[in-house]
Amino acid sequence: MRKLVIPAIGVFLVAVDFRSGAVDLLIDPLGWAMVAVGAWMLRARWAAALAVVAGLLSTAGVHLAYRYVLIDPATHEVTDYCESAIACTPRFRFDDLSDGRTVVLALAAVLGAAALVVLIHVLRTDVGSAEHQVTLRKQMKVLEVLIPLTWALPMVVLAVKAVGSDNTYDPIWNDNLAYLGGIRGLVLVWLSVVLVLFANEIPRPVRSTDRRNKA
Repeated sequence: MRKLVIPAIGVFLVAVDFRSGAVDLLIDPLGWAMVAVGAWMLRARWAAALAVVAGLLSTAGVHLAYRYVLIDPATHEVTDYCESAIACTPRFRFDDLSDGRTVVLALAAVLGAAALVVLIHVLRTDVGSAEHQVTLRKQMKVLEVLIPLTWALPMVVLAVKAVGSDNTYDPIWNDNLAYLGGIRGLVLVWLSVVLVLFANEIPRPVRSTDRRNKA
């Protein structure tokens, strides 16, 4: 298997949150483990270490408790009383997280983003000739900026807001946050595609430093 296909699959698993209930079926820890394996094969030790820690911390979000609630059709708010069973719509909602789990997930997002940025930078600057795969390298340069801004920063802002106030953190982003969540996922899917395309051009990437050491 091409080296970069492994982290590409891992990034995709992290990007997609697929829940049939309380458990994320495409679990993030597995995705980060695959990113770590890919980084390790490239001798990007810092990226591998950051991905491992991010994977361990992301276990805090694998299982999310939820409950069924009744939604008032007039106000679209949760209610405890309905005139009839037909009048209200039953839905399930995930419980807000404790401050501790919120901080852990924020750290996972920051360290995960850092792992991806380091991995991308190594590929862009230290694998192959800079004159080859120019378009892919330009996309990687853009992703080095977008990933911290879309993956880590929103999570940190929401975590600080929740911990620093009486509010709690809702792990499922609804309403306007759903659009932001979609953008986060699309950026990582973009990275996944770039890694696959890069793997197609360089099936067995080797860092320039490794080539110099062998010489």
